Amino acid sequence: MADKQISELQKATSLTGNELLVVSQDGKAKSVTVDELGEMMPGGGSPDAVLYTPQTLTDAQKAQARKNIGAATVDEVVAALPVYAGEVEDV
Repeated sequence: MADKQISELQKATSLTGNELLVVSQDGKAKSVTVDELGEMMPGGGSPDAVLYTPQTLTDAQKAQARKNIGAATVDEVVAALPVYAGEVEDV
């Protein structure tokens, strides 16, 4: 991976909590997971922090979650975008 540009790296589709991050602690750089980073925070972090818990949802559960917060799907957002005739160029 060290011989690749950032743009060449595979994009993460979801986080597991096991991703490695580079942090500096006591003047030394080291690799830690997302979970380990949380444990390193004094007092476990802010009481207002958002807790990240990996989930695998079915399509029905995803639809219910979007409905609960009033979020649209990507297709719904794209469908709602205005189309301006004559302003789009082929590339």
